[in-house]
Amino acid sequence: MTSHKDYQLDQLGITSQYEADELERDLNVRFDLFAYNDREVWVQQNAYLDAYARNRAVSDSADVAGVPVSIAQNWEYHNTLGFNRRLEIADLRFSDGLQVLALERVREPNAPAALLIELLRAHIPEKFSSNGHVCDTSKADEQRFFYSQDAKRELEAGHPGLSAIADGTYQPPSRSRSHDASPPSAPNPPTPSPVVGGKLLT
Repeated sequence: MTSHKDYQLDQLGITSQYEADELERDLNVRFDLFAYNDREVWVQQNAYLDAYARNRAVSDSADVAGVPVSIAQNWEYHNTLGFNRRLEIADLRFSDGLQVLALERVREPNAPAALLIELLRAHIPEKFSSNGHVCDTSKADEQRFFYSQDAKRELEAGHPGLSAIADGTYQPPSRSRSHDASPPSAPNPPTPSPVVGGKLLT
């Protein structure tokens, strides 16, 4: 177990030896090797991340930490003292906080139905998503009109597929041999299809 004799963990906002060991492993840092400047930066990062977890505002969080925004950006760019992993956790805390607030609000008697619907879409999209498994038929009539117009133009232009459908001679394409259950028994060349141009050869 790492020894932390040259500094006070509580000054770094760390509450236990176990937490210190976990942070060292996750962030690839050594608290016992921190110089004075490292300890100062760590404390500033703590203040920044605590504010960020509440409001997710970079400039406001930098103000709380007493550093310019450029310094916070530099921490992220260089991953100073494992900053990026800690920033991910702060971002998760912010998102979870919003979710808790939304759930508390939706349980109130006068909660707006729209909020409940949004929560259902977010957490059970397979049942309630508006663009997933639930079909949006609000523009179905309009789409059918444009499809029929396109089909009519192609039919009038003599499109072979549509003409065959119109006169009843259309034959669907034969299934590929690769989909057959058993391979051919002999290496004979394939027999030409008896259907050419939608008409049966005799």
